[in-house]
Amino acid sequence: MRIAIRLLMVFFLFGFVACGGSTNDEPVPDTVSNNDTNEADTNNEADTAGVDNGSPEPDQGTPLPDVPVTPDEGPEPIVFACQEPDSIDITALQGNPVLRMYKLGLGGWDITQNMVCDSTTAGDVDNDPTTTFPGEGDVTDQSTFAPCSPGLNNALIALQDLGSGFGLDIRQQMLDNTANGSINPTVEVIDNGDGSWTLNFYQSEVAGDNTYDEESGTWSACDITDAASSPCEFDIDIVSFDENCAPLVSMEASVADGALTAGGPDEVFSLSLPVEGVGVIDLAISSVNVTASLDMVDGQVSGVSGGLLTGVLPKDGILALVNNLLPPDVGIPPDLIISLLEGIFDIDTDGDGLNDALSVGLMFEATPISVLGLNTGE
Repeated sequence: MRIAIRLLMVFFLFGFVACGGSTNDEPVPDTVSNNDTNEADTNNEADTAGVDNGSPEPDQGTPLPDVPVTPDEGPEPIVFACQEPDSIDITALQGNPVLRMYKLGLGGWDITQNMVCDSTTAGDVDNDPTTTFPGEGDVTDQSTFAPCSPGLNNALIALQDLGSGFGLDIRQQMLDNTANGSINPTVEVIDNGDGSWTLNFYQSEVAGDNTYDEESGTWSACDITDAASSPCEFDIDIVSFDENCAPLVSMEASVADGALTAGGPDEVFSLSLPVEGVGVIDLAISSVNVTASLDMVDGQVSGVSGGLLTGVLPKDGILALVNNLLPPDVGIPPDLIISLLEGIFDIDTDGDGLNDALSVGLMFEATPISVLGLNTGE
């Protein structure tokens, strides 16, 4: 279960903000079928009926569907969607406010405190004020969270609670990985000058001579964890662009009195997650919403505070991660992992009465960076 939760967090912290993966991965162009399990009914509760007293035989009620994945065929050259990086106008990007999410939070900023689920940490992800998750009935004496306010959904809170029982602290991992530069979700905020705004999301990499000392937990030239040190130098990762060399994830936004809103029930992030030894996993996040406050100085965006990014991660995306990223020697059938995770599925995306997706809510704050150029993996 620890591994399954880690896999989900890889996606939430990389794919959900359009980071796309590591430039050390080796995607190649064909797609394959990952599983030929027969179709069967599923439910939204953790189901271990197919397991006999700890036997590794999985519950067959949760088949792994065919998922578009590009197989690894050996040491092929790295293939990125954008084949002409010189066509990217890096000068224009450098002229716009570009900010790195230097703080990511789940259920509150203070990780020593139990999580809360209110309008600052969760959203009405399914656009249904009558549904709430996790709610009153999901709280036990051992829970690390308070129930959500009515109508709000954030299954990541339940995921953190589940992970804590296996010694895995997702909140601490987010804190550590943003501090050491392992994850650098980045957003470009563009004022189009006609009352409309555009958000472009990127993955970035620490650039220049700035290095991280793991022993002391400090940066040599610019502290990327401290907004007061900004702007630190970063390169934008080439995986952040599509086949037309345009931003892979771009959203129209509106700003009123400094309050930014973007997305909606029809907003979808289509993402390609390169995975070493596997290839490219195609994933999508639906019903994406972004809210935040823009800090302004002399008419320019100087920071983002109170940010909240919400959406829905469908079951197929979770299956793709578990089916393709689970180490073969772990000894746990993917079907069993999914059946356990089904207990926190809280969104019914197809109206069949069965929950088949996870609601997501991540808090963020962002500070300006200095874009040096593109990281093309060369």
